[in-house]
Amino acid sequence: FANGELRHCNFTERGYNPRNDLRARIFARSMRILAVRGELPRADLSFVFSHADIEWRDLSLPIVTFQRAKSARHLIRVPMWEQLDGSWTRRVEQRVLAHEAGQPFGHKKRHRVFWRGTDSAVPAGDCDAVQDRITTCEVSDKTAHLFHRLRLVLLSQAHPRRIDARLSGAKMRSKAIGQDRLYARMRLLEEPPREWGIEEQLQHRYLLDVDGSSQS
Repeated sequence: FANGELRHCNFTERGYNPRNDLRARIFARSMRILAVRGELPRADLSFVFSHADIEWRDLSLPIVTFQRAKSARHLIRVPMWEQLDGSWTRRVEQRVLAHEAGQPFGHKKRHRVFWRGTDSAVPAGDCDAVQDRITTCEVSDKTAHLFHRLRLVLLSQAHPRRIDARLSGAKMRSKAIGQDRLYARMRLLEEPPREWGIEEQLQHRYLLDVDGSSQS
């Protein structure tokens, strides 16, 4: 970041488009606003902008991320990209208010506890159990119960009349090492994987918030 401009080294080389990618566009705009307000140092800043769902360890250069492991002490945490975009937040609020006005709580027919989300908080070959102070980084049918989101889906399998919980997708790191195939084999992954709209989720009386999410 220099002279009010955000510059990148390998962003486009990795297949991203800085004009189209939502996270990069919102973060760049936020930095420009801070610069105009005089709330950034005048000297040039160099940092790594992370697109990962979670960063597990400190590196020798500044990392900007919205979620870090317990052992990572020097990462620069920022709000979720969607929360940096006020218009996105207002749109979500308006969609929720409009839906709830037409279908209040007493009219909702689906009484099971409902959850859909990705495996964003599950390691994918990118953590160190000792440094990150977790039981294990291995994800298998024997360790799935140790991770909150996977444990919730397993609980749903044990109590299907009370809980409707599935993974709606797997992050890119998980797919790269075949972890999504493990989810499918264990029937943790919804078939076919898809995104659930806000209005669809609001059809249910009870929505779970696990590890936080941009929409919750």
